[in-house]
Amino acid sequence: MTGPSLYFRFAQLVAIWVATLLPTAVFAEDLRKIYIGEGVLARETDQGVAGPFPEILREAARRIGQDIEIIPVVWKRGQQLAQTEPGAGAATVTRVPSREDLYVWIEDYMPLTLTFFVRKGSNLDPKSFEELEGLEVGIERGSVADFVTQGLGDHGMNVSYVSEPELMVEMLKRDRIDGWLIWDIIGMENFRMRGMLEQVRRTFSYIVGPIYLVTNESVSQEAVEKWRRALSEMKADGFIQETLVRHYGSLVAFQQP
Repeated sequence: MTGPSLYFRFAQLVAIWVATLLPTAVFAEDLRKIYIGEGVLARETDQGVAGPFPEILREAARRIGQDIEIIPVVWKRGQQLAQTEPGAGAATVTRVPSREDLYVWIEDYMPLTLTFFVRKGSNLDPKSFEELEGLEVGIERGSVADFVTQGLGDHGMNVSYVSEPELMVEMLKRDRIDGWLIWDIIGMENFRMRGMLEQVRRTFSYIVGPIYLVTNESVSQEAVEKWRRALSEMKADGFIQETLVRHYGSLVAFQQP
């Protein structure tokens, strides 16, 4: 092997070694798809994905001037995809310490509100968790309400657990429970789907925390700022609250996070 050839080979090896020390390039993506829990929060129809959250997200995309793909999916799967998939996000994530490093937190846009619903004809009117003591309270197992009430310790409620929220609607309708403690959006959408919005009322609400649109580090800071500005504008100009009222009428008790 000649001198120049040996030098060239040495240079190639050095270049390869240096390349292995450099950080992997991060590609700046637009936010192109948003995952959301399938079923009550987002449902497939002949006209596309329906529900108040898809409407809010599509309006944000319109204000930004881009298209967005909204994908209903099993919620745990959607959260996982939003952490790693390039250009992906998730729409209804609550910000807690255990999740802080998992996402890029774009913007909070509405509160996650826990509500106690009763039938309109009920004489019960509890205004706090303490006043639920002794009542038959419906709670979906594994839900936000389940998590919150476990943190209350000896709360004194007689809890009826179910695995599916639609079962709770029937239990309330047949007076098998005094009321339903549930994330208000889930409760109101179940009532809406069964024509019961005018048959129930809320007695009190408790804000668990703000709901965020999240993504991951594949999405550019420029894209994050565009979505942040759009959602902030929509909070300020009332679009989000108006959307909820249009879906759920007088049951909406909207408060900014």
